[in-house]
Parts: sequence; C-alpha cells; structure tokens
Amino acid sequence: MGIKAAVFEIKATCYAHEGFNNVNPSVQGAALEQLGKDIVDQLLENGVDDVKIKGDYVEELEVEKPIMKYFEVCDPYYALIKANTKERAIKLYTEEVADDDGHLSDEIKEVGMLYAAVKHSRTVTENQELSPISDVLEELQSNEERVLIMDGSLL
Repeated sequence: MGIKAAVFEIKATCYAHEGFNNVNPSVQGAALEQLGKDIVDQLLENGVDDVKIKGDYVEELEVEKPIMKYFEVCDPYYALIKANTKERAIKLYTEEVADDDGHLSDEIKEVGMLYAAVKHSRTVTENQELSPISDVLEELQSNEERVLIMDGSLL
C-alpha cells in the first residue's frame, strides 16, 4: 500500500503589530481570519492539495522580540547594518547610504554578531579616536534597527 497523504500539523506564531492589543476584539478576530485565509491560499498555490484550519486563537506569549541580525555591504559604498531582516537592511541602506544600483540584494551579506562587534569597535569617531566599547555594546544590544557604520566618503 502506497502513501496516500502526508499530514503535517503546523503551529504558526505571528507577532502582533504595535497597537493590535488595543483594538476591538472583533477587529482582532477579522485580522486573524484573514491571516488564516492568506496562509491557506499560499499553501494551496504552492502545491498543497488540501488545508484545514482547526481554529484560531490569541495567546499571550512570554517571548523576546526576534534577535537582530547584522548585514554588511562592501560595494558601491561600505555599510554595516543592524536589522531584523535582509529586506529591512536593504531599506535602511537605500534610505541612509546610497541608492540600489540593481545589485544590492546580491551584495548585502549577513554577518555574525561577533564580527559586527569587532568591526564596529574599530570605527573611528570624528575626533579620530576609536569608539568607546561601552557605546559599541550599547548600540549592538539595543532593539533599534540602524546603520552602524557608513562609508567615510559619504560623511
């Protein structure tokens, strides 16, 4: 007897955007229902034959925000960026460093936190001094997405 179906039980966790907890419960329910429909549509579009959702519910989770990632761009202008996603890093680059010449998504690379810390700690301030390590650590540990280092020729 062959395999007739593969069944997966998936739990999807979607973090609420800021302000979601302050809206009317019926608005929350409608948003969850639409999210469920969007997930079903994506699965069906990608080859899944049948999708059944048992139900939806809101659960308060004691979790931390997603961990920041670090991205480096070397060309056309150097930048070290702290962001939640590659897409956000690209947006920060195009807003604060330079326009996308069509190759940015290929040029931007994710780097580790230790690499970013060492690289950022070697940054020279306007006074031609190394950045204080306390400032470097504070910037790396904050939840703010930002450009940490930018090509000096752009300043």
